[in-house]
Amino acid sequence: MPRQNNIPELDKLFQDVREYRSSKNYMELLDFIKRFRNIAPYNAMLIHIQKPGSKYVASAKDWYARFGRRPKPGARPLIILWTFGPVSFVYELEDTEGEEFPIAITLNSNHDEVTQLATIYHELGHIYCGHLGNQKLDYLPKRCVLPIEVKEFEAESVCWLLCEREGIKNPSAEYLSNYLNSYNEIPDISIDTVLKAAAKIEQMRNKVLTSPRKELKID
Repeated sequence: MPRQNNIPELDKLFQDVREYRSSKNYMELLDFIKRFRNIAPYNAMLIHIQKPGSKYVASAKDWYARFGRRPKPGARPLIILWTFGPVSFVYELEDTEGEEFPIAITLNSNHDEVTQLATIYHELGHIYCGHLGNQKLDYLPKRCVLPIEVKEFEAESVCWLLCEREGIKNPSAEYLSNYLNSYNEIPDISIDTVLKAAAKIEQMRNKVLTSPRKELKID
């Protein structure tokens, strides 16, 4: 695929190395991200790039406060993005020492009564991936001219991540499984956009966005 201009840096990286264009590798990436429920999807991706075998990560402060562990001498931190600063540093389980780490961490139960939420996640995926092209919502990407296949794959990926990270029944699993089993490569999607969309919807779900941003106002 020829190099495009005006695309996110993360997608440029994927174009260069092409690792996540493989259906198998893409599914492994999603499986990795779903396990890191304590951090945003985008940061889970950054951890996967730096140390794909990671099991659990936390800041040095959290390691000590929550688990009685601390980074080993000479341990190399992993870099993630941080809300009130450019970056923050976390350490992977194998790079810490101290009290025994509990095997069972945070896993949500499967709530059949909320499976309808997946339909909402799918539609929100379309919105936050910019598929609807609402020109008045400046904070959304403008990507309404994409092929239908790309739009559906991105929305299903967003829905899959949100459901898996929340531990609810996931109807997107069948769609992705059928596609990935039928084709060696995924469509020409923006993984950067998928991860950012999932993060925005999680923020909204967790009521982090407590007041409307000025960009949300429609004249």
